[in-house]
Amino acid sequence: MISVACPSCQKIYKVDESVVGKRVKCAGCGTAFEIGAKEPQPVEQPAASEVKQAATAEQTGYGIAGEGATWDQTERAPQAPPPIPKKAQAGVANASGPGVTEKAKVATQDAKHALKILLADPAGGQSIALELLGDGRAVGVGLLFVGIFVLTGYLAGREQLAQLFGMYRGMGGSEDLETHLKLVLAAAIPPAAFLAGLVLIGKIFGGKISFHSGLFCSGVALLPASIALVGVWLLGEGNVELMGVIAFFAAIITILLVNSGLTGVQRLSATKAMLLTPTLVILSCYISKVLYMRVFS
Repeated sequence: MISVACPSCQKIYKVDESVVGKRVKCAGCGTAFEIGAKEPQPVEQPAASEVKQAATAEQTGYGIAGEGATWDQTERAPQAPPPIPKKAQAGVANASGPGVTEKAKVATQDAKHALKILLADPAGGQSIALELLGDGRAVGVGLLFVGIFVLTGYLAGREQLAQLFGMYRGMGGSEDLETHLKLVLAAAIPPAAFLAGLVLIGKIFGGKISFHSGLFCSGVALLPASIALVGVWLLGEGNVELMGVIAFFAAIITILLVNSGLTGVQRLSATKAMLLTPTLVILSCYISKVLYMRVFS
């Protein structure tokens, strides 16, 4: 028996010497090649990390494409995001400096990159995007997604929030800066409560959770709600039925994203994730209620 490697994908085969000189077809990539009489050059075995990455790509259909890739979906594999500019790495002491602007640009690019992965693979995309971004850049994307939720929540629900907490009556009433800041704070409480619940559940049930991954998963889970809030803002109060349909589908997608985050990122079993998904939603609502009562009572 001799070892031969496909010249295209480098897949190694053990074949009998009797097939030397014959033309064969690689079962991995379909490339046809002739087995030469000379002893083939030894093929370097992939490192353990590369083997794990190839296995992930085979299961999900995505990974980092590179030289010698051994799976058949390299053309549509998501690439690692571009490096952070030096200005953004250096940072600045004040919030108006160019470093903050560069960081915002990087976060926006990373968010677009993560969205492409999530749209292609909603179930397993969170863990893939998180691995490609790394902890530092995942925080930027998570903050951006949470900021989008806060902004859409403020725009879509400021009238209702103001009436709920008795800040002012109607948009024609008093609208000072303090009132608007309170409304923004009211819109920011649900993401904070969700993040607290996510980290708490991960710590209790042995999930692989950190602040970085928790913030990223929280932002991702809130994206459907952000889209629904934009729809509510644009439709107005005269389209209650359509608003209800949008909210229903947003809730379903949110639950699916929460469940995939628990299984893919926190590495919890499917059974635990099934039970903890509604638990997390209920816990987040309760934490939000407590925070609302303490802040606005």
